[in-house]
Amino acid sequence: MLAAPNQGDVPVHAHGRKATWFELFFDLAFVVAVAQLSGAYAHHYDLGGAAVFAWAFLAMWWCWLGHTFHATRFDQDLPRQRLVGFAQVAAVSLIGGGIDVLKLLLAIAHLAERRWSGAAGLIRVYTALYGIQALL
Repeated sequence: MLAAPNQGDVPVHAHGRKATWFELFFDLAFVVAVAQLSGAYAHHYDLGGAAVFAWAFLAMWWCWLGHTFHATRFDQDLPRQRLVGFAQVAAVSLIGGGIDVLKLLLAIAHLAERRWSGAAGLIRVYTALYGIQALL
C-alpha cells in the first residue's frame, strides 16, 4: 500500500510492491474467462470460430492490461477501488457483453484518480480511450 501522497504528486511504484490478494483474484477471473472462451472455440473449431475467439481474447487481454496498469500505478487498497474492481470482475464474468462494461469501468477508475494532477494528461488520455472503446 502506498503512503498518502501530496495532492499533485505523480504516484510512484512502491519499491518491493507485491500483488494484493484482490489483484490475484482479479487475475483468476480472467483465467476463468479465457478458459470459457477456449471451451466455446472447441465447439466451433473452424475459421469463423477462430476469428471470434481471437477477437474476444484480444478484447479480454486488453481489459486485463488496462486493469493491471491502473492497479500498478494507483492501487491503494481503498474501498472505492475494490468496489470498481468487483464490478470489473462481474463484467469479465459476463464475457460477451462484459467487455464494453469493463472498458467503461476502466474509464471510471481512471477518472476517479483525477486528484493526481501530475498524471492529469495520462488520466485524461486513458479515460477518453476506454470511454470511446466502450461506446464502440
